[in-house]
Amino acid sequence: MTKPEMQQKEEPVHIGWLIITLMLLCICAYLTILMTLGKPIARYKAQKSENILQGCLYDTGDRSKYGPIVRINDDEHRSVIADMMIKEFPASSKSRFFDFNLNKLNSSHCYKIRYIIVDFNIFTDSVYFRQYFIYDYDEY
Repeated sequence: MTKPEMQQKEEPVHIGWLIITLMLLCICAYLTILMTLGKPIARYKAQKSENILQGCLYDTGDRSKYGPIVRINDDEHRSVIADMMIKEFPASSKSRFFDFNLNKLNSSHCYKIRYIIVDFNIFTDSVYFRQYFIYDYDEY
C-alpha cells in the first residue's frame, strides 16, 4: 500500500463501543436526575393531597452532624432527617423541636408523620432509588 491509500483507510467504528458509551451516558443522566430532581418532584407531588401519605418515622439510633438518621415505616433504607426536609413544607418549621425530642426517645417509638415518596425505580423495586420527604409531623 502506498501512503495515500493508508491515509484514506479508516478504522471501522465498533458498534460495541458505541453501545457501551451510550449506556454509560444514560446511567450518568439517570443518576444526575436522581440526585437533583427529587425535591422539585416532591414539591410538585405535594400539590395533590392523594400523594401525601401517612406513616411512622423511626429513629435508628445513628447520629450525624446533620441530625439523626431515621427510616419511614420500618423501611430498610435509612436517611438523615436534613436530607428529607424541604423548606416549603410545614415540617421544616418544626424540625428543630422534633430533632430535640428524637434524641431523647428510642427507636421503637412511632412518630406520626405525613410524607411524600419520589420513586425513581424503573426496572426494579429497590429502596436505593426511592426518596422520602417529610411533609409534616402529626405528632411532635
